[in-house]
Amino acid sequence: MRQTCETCGQIIKPHYRAWQMMKQRCTNPKATGYQNYGGRGIRMCERWFNSYEAFIEDVGVPPHGATLDRIDTDGDYEPGNVRWAYGTTQNRNKRNNRPVTWQGQTKTYSAWAADLGISKQSFAYRMKHWPIEDVFGRAAQDGHRQRYDANLG
Repeated sequence: MRQTCETCGQIIKPHYRAWQMMKQRCTNPKATGYQNYGGRGIRMCERWFNSYEAFIEDVGVPPHGATLDRIDTDGDYEPGNVRWAYGTTQNRNKRNNRPVTWQGQTKTYSAWAADLGISKQSFAYRMKHWPIEDVFGRAAQDGHRQRYDANLG
């Protein structure tokens, strides 16, 4: 359903709505989600706060289906920390994700699981029960578990 402006009747574009909601999350204690944004100190840069046009100039118009995402979830809405992203990217960029660093790369459970070709649940199980070297080692990649099962008995 398309939203229209109550004053002029024009169709409100999704990126304009994203800008409006960003302002609300940062400044309005009655807004949905305020406690996760303005309530914990997340701010919107003055340039964007005062100008929708400046916001679009800096981040561009989103691709179809993309929504606004902060790269650093503890950072402000400001140039260099905002992008248009799809669901998978946003789900991997939540504060409640547990990052895992292996050989200098830090990724979420979901991202590592996808890289290893296993489910997130399998990856979580392995992280809990296996030494990290084994999670990322040959047995994890080829699906063999004999050497882990043998060590349990």
